[in-house]
Amino acid sequence: MADSSDRGGGPPIDSDAFQEWVTHTAETRDVDEQELLNQLISAFWILDEMNGVTEGGDPIGSGKSLYPPEPADPGQQLIDDSEVDSDIAAERSRSGEETERDDGKHGTGSGDRAAADRSPDDTEAGASSEGAQTESAADELRSLRESMYEQLEMIQTVVELRRQVSDLSLDVEQQRSRQEEFADRFSDNLTRLHSRVEALDNRLDETDSVDETELDRISEEFSVEIDRLESTQREFEAWIDEEFDEIEALFRRLVDTTDTLEDRIDTLDAELSTLRDDDAAADRLASLRRDALSLGTDTGRCEHCETTIDLSMLDEPNCPDCDATFVAAEPAESWSPFAKPILRTSGHVK
Repeated sequence: MADSSDRGGGPPIDSDAFQEWVTHTAETRDVDEQELLNQLISAFWILDEMNGVTEGGDPIGSGKSLYPPEPADPGQQLIDDSEVDSDIAAERSRSGEETERDDGKHGTGSGDRAAADRSPDDTEAGASSEGAQTESAADELRSLRESMYEQLEMIQTVVELRRQVSDLSLDVEQQRSRQEEFADRFSDNLTRLHSRVEALDNRLDETDSVDETELDRISEEFSVEIDRLESTQREFEAWIDEEFDEIEALFRRLVDTTDTLEDRIDTLDAELSTLRDDDAAADRLASLRRDALSLGTDTGRCEHCETTIDLSMLDEPNCPDCDATFVAAEPAESWSPFAKPILRTSGHVK
């Protein structure tokens, strides 16, 4: 859609809108489009000639806008109409002057005769008729121009509305395509669900169609198998009980044997301790005898009870009277040669 604007600053013209206006106006007036265009061109030339004969008018092609300028105030349109009337009056006076000059060319006599024949009333009537025709043509051109502007504005409005309707139609089509796509997806999902439901129904029908005798046979086989498993389980439980009894008896024997061994170990420990004590006593007695022999005697006097003791008669290094334990044999403290060595006890060792 191409838009153009008048060189004089007029409103922009839409070529498509103008073509629609031409078609509409031709159909309304029942004429061909070419004839309507010819009428418009003729009206344009007439209007241009009228502008050319007025004072200060611009000839065609001078670049002056053919669209009526927007008035700065409401009275501007009245001023334009008065200017048109003054232009028409000037045109009438110019026409009268040209007529008089033409008459002067044909001769003074004929001019005088024509001037004598014409009366002042006839001259004024002709001028009035020409002025009325010019005013009528100007009014018709103005009304035609205003009508054309109104039609153009209306067609531009219609074209804009059509464009908006086209945009809305595109939006509606997009929404419709989206709805159709959603409906297709929903339909596909329903189809898949329906297929799955039918498959489940078929499987249920196949299960229901199993022969009852087959079910009885399967149930009997299960019963036999269950009985066999129960019998095997009972046998296994009996075997486990027997094994546990044997294991329990074995544990008891092991516990008894362990207790017996512990008692024997305790007895052996006691005997070993006694033997160790006897061995230690024998060692102390032998040491005591060696000490006494080193002093040149085998007797001694108990330090605790002053009893004379024969060391060769002792079985353990203890005093037979006071049971004191001898730990050493030392020389007698007296200067007498008959004095006996002293047998020191554990509580009096120096």
